[in-house]
Formats: sequence, C-alpha cells, structure tokens
Amino acid sequence: MIGGFTIDGLPPFVQYKGAVFHGPHRTQYKNSDNTVISSLRVVRTEQQTPVYIYLESNYNLFRKILNSALYGMKVSHYVFDEEGDALFADDGEPPLDPKQLRYEEIAASDGGPYRGYYLFGYESPQGWKLMTAVSKNEFNREINDWFRRLALLFAFAFGLAIVLAMLVWRKVYGSIRKVNREIVRMTRDREAPVQYMQVEEFDQLLGSFQDMKTTVNGLIVEIGQNERAKYQLETEKLLSQINPHFLHNTLNTVQWVARAGGQEEIDRIVTLLVQVLQYNMGKNSLIVTVGQELEALRHYIELQSYRYEDELAFGIVVEPGTESIAMPRFLLQPLVENAIYHGQSEEGGEIRVVVEREPDAPGMLALRVTDNGPGMNEETLAGLLEGEGASRTGMGIGLKYVKRLLESYYGSGDLLRIRSAPGEGTTLSVHIPIRSEVELYDQSAGR
Repeated sequence: MIGGFTIDGLPPFVQYKGAVFHGPHRTQYKNSDNTVISSLRVVRTEQQTPVYIYLESNYNLFRKILNSALYGMKVSHYVFDEEGDALFADDGEPPLDPKQLRYEEIAASDGGPYRGYYLFGYESPQGWKLMTAVSKNEFNREINDWFRRLALLFAFAFGLAIVLAMLVWRKVYGSIRKVNREIVRMTRDREAPVQYMQVEEFDQLLGSFQDMKTTVNGLIVEIGQNERAKYQLETEKLLSQINPHFLHNTLNTVQWVARAGGQEEIDRIVTLLVQVLQYNMGKNSLIVTVGQELEALRHYIELQSYRYEDELAFGIVVEPGTESIAMPRFLLQPLVENAIYHGQSEEGGEIRVVVEREPDAPGMLALRVTDNGPGMNEETLAGLLEGEGASRTGMGIGLKYVKRLLESYYGSGDLLRIRSAPGEGTTLSVHIPIRSEVELYDQSAGR
C-alpha cells in the first residue's frame, strides 16, 4: 500500500498478455467513488527492480456499458471472470445473488428462463463475460407493449389507407358518375354544353364528348337537310311523271298519223321524243350505265338538232371501257340542255361531250360538257347554280337538280364544277367516284 493506493483485495478479472485486469471495482482515486476496470502490469528494469504500471478505464466507459436506459426496461448486469464466477452486479440489490451464479449453469439453460429471468450474455475474446438479466414479467410486458404499439401502428396505417382509398374512390367514382350524367344529359338535351369538373383527365374526356355532340348535331342537321332535299327531288320527279301513259298514248297516236300521211320527219321526231320521255320519266332503275345514259343523250341531241338545224354542232367523245360504269340516270341531259340554252353563238355553236377517267385519279370518272358560247360572269354562274337562271322550258330541270342528284348518290354537290368567263365559253364538269350499282343504292338509302 502506497499513499492509500493498494492492489490488495482488487477482484482479479482476467489475465491477458502479461497483464492482470481487475474489476469492476471502486477507483483508486481518493476523491471519487466511480466504478472502473483496472489493468496492472509488472515491468522489470535492468536492475531487476519490479515496476508496476497501473491503468484505470474512464469511469464513463463502464457507465455506458451498464446503462439500463439503452434497453427501455429495468435490467441488471453481471460480470463474470474467466473462471465463470460472478464478480460484480451493478444493482445494489441484484435480483439474483451473484455468489450463487455460475456462467456454465446459465449457459446450459439454452436461452430459456432462468429462475424467472431471461439472461443474455456476451463473452469477450479475453475470457470475461457480461450477462444481462431481465425479469420474465418485465420482458413479456415489454414484448406485449411492442405488439400493442405495432398493432396500433398497423391499425392507424390501415385506417389511413381506408381513408385515402375512400377519398380516391370518391374522387374517381364521383367524376365517373358526373361523366355518366353528362352522357345521359346529352341523350335528353343535345344542345346543352357539357359541365367541366376541373379535373384535367376528365375534362379532356368531357371535351371529347362535347366535340362528339357537336359532330352528332351537325350530322343530324345534315341528314335532315338531305332528307328534305331528297323529298323535294322526289316530289319534282313525281310532278314530271303525272299521267305519263296519257302523254305516251297521245304521242303514239301522232306517230301513227304521221306514218299514215307519209310524214317521215314528224314520225322520227315523235319517235325520238317518246324514247327520251320513256328514259327520263320511266319507272325503271334509277342507276344506269354510262352507255345507257349516252344512248338517251344521243336521242335528246338528235331531237334538238331538228329545232336548231345548222345553228349547233354536237360531238361526243367516250373513253373505251367506261360504257359499263354505273351512274345515276338523267345526269348528262341537264348539262347539255344548259349548254344549248346558254352556249349558242352567232358564228355557230359547238357543244362537245367528253366522258373519260381522270388521268390523275383512275378511280374517278369525269363528265364534261363544253360550249363555245359567249360565256357567263360570276353573278350569272352563281344564279345558275342556285336554279334562278335555269331554264324550265321543255325538259329543262336545271343544274340545281344535278347538284341534288350528286348529293343524294355521292354525298356532295361540289362534284359539279363550272368554268366560264365572258367571251370564252363555258365548261360544265362532273367528277364522280367510280362505284358499283349496289354501292350507289346503299349511299342513296343511307342519306
């Protein structure tokens, strides 16, 4: 013992590489009562005088190692030497008597409860052991607390998920219901504008519905206009067919009288007139071939030749292979009739009819009627297309009829085009897609 310093009575802890470790024990520092671990090593000098080197651990180190707050529950720590004997207990009144504890006996419990406690150990490479003892009840209570906390956390997370799911469901389902209401409202009131919901995706969908409503309304209006035009066209055609049998019988009578009197020219005129009337006013198919239409047109031109004699010259040019193409009946005659009435020239009129496939579009058929008359200005052309200037003399029905016919069978009256200028003559052209007879009937029925 030197100046109050003594190593006698210090609990031997472990010997390791020539040093003896003691503790835990009270520090040798006289003004402190902290618990430390110490190390004592003997060093021999040249004079063979032993020199003792004594070291103590920082008191905070041991305090941190044995800090019960790290576990969240009351625990007790036991330190065992390399022989397995308990040297130290941090609790003033430890639940297990250190003198009755043997590390080997505790290890044999294989992790199970030992005298009402759960023991958790650590063995250092130097041979000392640290054992932590937790009351079984305390341990189970802590485990149950954690289960309760996890259950509460799970319940909270589940409830939050339910709330979020309900919010999303209300948002999405509510928007879908609004879209459905807009669809139902559209069936009841086609003119009412859609009501947007300030949700980008659904507003885009409603915008598409609005575009669809506009398109549907436009189609309904167009169908109504087409139906009225078709009805008016049929009415005009019926008016032109009033009592045709009486007219035909009368003309046949005139024809027989002319033959009986040797009037061959009158007989020919009446014959041509009967053929033209039978073609235009007959109840046969409304769809004919180009060849049939041209045959009826030749009869009409020959009939007009008797009236105008040498004042007009007619010519017909037909591209081979186009005679079998289907087209609406009575389409060319109004064009030729317009050329006759508006294309006469003091120097001798010429009317040329051309039927050919479009050079740049083989699927289109072009019908052109050209005259060398005085031509027309834009105002006259506009009135002609509206039927204001169309001649109603004889068989004249006018270009307005042609436009309606094109709308009925091809869906557009813009297929009729007029090119004219004062002093340059006039060209009437119709550009129609080449279709079968069945397709033309389907188009007319669909409109």
